[in-house]
Amino acid sequence: MKTQDKETLVWQAHLPADFSGIRLGRQSLDRVLRCQGWGERQIGHWRRLFTELASRSVHHAHPSCLRVRLYHLEQVWQLEIEDDAPPFDPCQPQPIDLALDEDTLLAEPGWELPDPMLAEVVYRRLPLANLCTLELRQNELHGRILLIHHQLIMRTLLADYLSERFTVSTFGSAREALSVLERQGADLVISDVGQEPFDGLALRFALAEQQRQDLPPFLFLTGSQDPETRLLAAGLGAEDYLLTPVCKAELLAVVSRVLFRQQNRKERCADHLDPLVTASLRPHLPASIAPFGLSMGIRGAKLGGSDFIIQQGRRLILGDVMGRAEQARSFAHAYAGYLRGLLCALPHGWGPAQVLHRLAEIMLEDPLLSQTQVHVLALTLEESGEVTLASAGFPMPWLIGEEAIVPLPDKGQMTGLGGDFHAQESVVPLRQGERLLIHSDGLRCQSNDELPSRWQQDLVAHLRSSAMVPIKETQESILQLFDAHHADLIQDDLTLVLLERLC
Repeated sequence: MKTQDKETLVWQAHLPADFSGIRLGRQSLDRVLRCQGWGERQIGHWRRLFTELASRSVHHAHPSCLRVRLYHLEQVWQLEIEDDAPPFDPCQPQPIDLALDEDTLLAEPGWELPDPMLAEVVYRRLPLANLCTLELRQNELHGRILLIHHQLIMRTLLADYLSERFTVSTFGSAREALSVLERQGADLVISDVGQEPFDGLALRFALAEQQRQDLPPFLFLTGSQDPETRLLAAGLGAEDYLLTPVCKAELLAVVSRVLFRQQNRKERCADHLDPLVTASLRPHLPASIAPFGLSMGIRGAKLGGSDFIIQQGRRLILGDVMGRAEQARSFAHAYAGYLRGLLCALPHGWGPAQVLHRLAEIMLEDPLLSQTQVHVLALTLEESGEVTLASAGFPMPWLIGEEAIVPLPDKGQMTGLGGDFHAQESVVPLRQGERLLIHSDGLRCQSNDELPSRWQQDLVAHLRSSAMVPIKETQESILQLFDAHHADLIQDDLTLVLLERLC
């Protein structure tokens, strides 16, 4: 990415050095990245970083213009922001009080540079200008490609091009690939056309006739510029069309664009479907279970496992299915439904530890569940004002009192349900006005260990200042504070329940 002759200039713009120019550049960058097949999460990350860096220069250095250039080399993208101001490093945090529009508010004096694993920001002083380069990588694609070509030499060459970044299965004819596609599927099919009656077009038509829901995108290769063939491919829903011979760079660029476009479609579909399913896993808790008041809030992530919460009378069960991507989320949906049915069969008088022990026994007996890891917190809200709880790897609640705000000591099993499980119950007597902050792992700010010191300090200070604020307003403000700290970096679901002793 450092050698200019290997880069492709994708977009450039000269912008006014004011906030209207930054807004224009941000909107243009958004459109360019969408055309390149980037997903919503990554586009949002780009917009935020560009806006922050350009705004600092305009606000503090007062240049006369901004020059922006976007370069691309395979998976690496580089955005250059150049200004003609005196020496000024926008990478150094500077306070900005600026609202560009309703979804971008830059009023946080403590904005920090992104994780270097996600992006790299470098400042250089040129003879007469400041140059800030922002380098990002698209998410690695590990798609499975079925390559069909009747010529062995061409098939081998194309497979060699693609195998550096993808898993490639090759076939000499579309008929050979049909049974594999029906049985195993693929993320993309690349096929030549017109060499035999059952060619790539016929294969695409045959799969469409089956009305399959998992039909992969098709990319067709041909040496013919016949417009009828092109129209037929488009009519069958082909994602793209390449004339051979094709060079490696062009092939990889088109394949990446097709796969990212497909991935973006799945994300948009998940945005519509997942909230509906997730809402059923986090039912609306009652405002009170005497003598307690309750308020629940959530933040959902597209990555990672999935949270669920189940209420049965005075019993609450919060769970976190550990895992990644859609598989973990789908399993969480099924697992929560399974738990609902199971809890209905358990005696209502069982305490939290008994409930967790029974769940652990069932998991060990079930060949599927025994291969999963689930963190669970079980609570009983007693009429006396005490809370009895037991944890299996789930974070312990925070006790919010007049004198201190501290996490409760953990007596549970840190590895979750399963194995040689043994849970110990804790009884927490709450006085009037005292609260419990019950939360899943998402509140840890994606940290593996303790809460990052700054986030923890801000959270504790916020809880102290909201001691006399109603719990519903406090719960909502905690999530707003969480959003301000973590913005586009949410990698795990957050479920938060605030519980208060009312009388």
